[in-house]
Amino acid sequence: MINNIRFDKNEKVSKSIQVFMELPFYVTKKHTYKNISFLYDGKSIEIRSGEYGLPCIDDYDVLIYITTYIIGVINVELKKSKINIDEFDVKPPKRLSFSAYDFLKYSSRSVCGKSYDALYESLLRLYDTKIKTNFLDGNNSETWSRFIDEVSFSNNIEVKLSDWLYRLMHTKKVKTIENSYYQLKPSEKRVYNLIKKHFGIKATWNMGLNKIYKKLNVQTTIYQFRHMIRQISKRNKLPSFRIMYSKKLDSVYVFARTDQGNKLLNDFIISGIY
Repeated sequence: MINNIRFDKNEKVSKSIQVFMELPFYVTKKHTYKNISFLYDGKSIEIRSGEYGLPCIDDYDVLIYITTYIIGVINVELKKSKINIDEFDVKPPKRLSFSAYDFLKYSSRSVCGKSYDALYESLLRLYDTKIKTNFLDGNNSETWSRFIDEVSFSNNIEVKLSDWLYRLMHTKKVKTIENSYYQLKPSEKRVYNLIKKHFGIKATWNMGLNKIYKKLNVQTTIYQFRHMIRQISKRNKLPSFRIMYSKKLDSVYVFARTDQGNKLLNDFIISGIY
């Protein structure tokens, strides 16, 4: 059975899988072919590039789109059943169909030939990439998976989610992301995802720069990464929070865009530790 992804024109509450927000399942730049081998705090990822390169952060917008729909299906059924979410075991669809035009509008992209071509390549990267990880069972798996097992292009785009991705979505471990996320630069999206995963509803939070560098697994030197963080801070476009870099502590400080967060930000600036 194929479910057609359709959202109300006034509805745009995107959902992102937490583990994808935190760890490097994708790269910043398109057409990156160097395979990923990542180990951090017992979590392992191996990703093999396909013909079109590794998935990039803009490709992840497609998975956000699909995740948002899947979680929407679960929530609708949950309201109907009126039972506790921990006891709920609805089976969302694995085969999905959506309009390229609808996706481009949803993700705030221009509707032109170049955007359609970029979406086509994104789907091929998600199909062609091989993944091996220990996230769902905690053990080193020898099984290689994909993000999507099938993709076809006709009047609509049709995809079949891989068993691994389907099970991951079914855990319902997601975060809501703001609409303005789609206007961010690729490097800003990477940093936003990691911080959003950890930050929650706090007024302020911080993490050492080196720890962020390792978690993102960026393919630059630590010096280039530090410069990138400063540029993101200066541009100040991240939704719902602002980041500041402390040279003295070599840490990234995060402040919510709330009255309390703004007060703590002013205290941080006055303290001179940045």
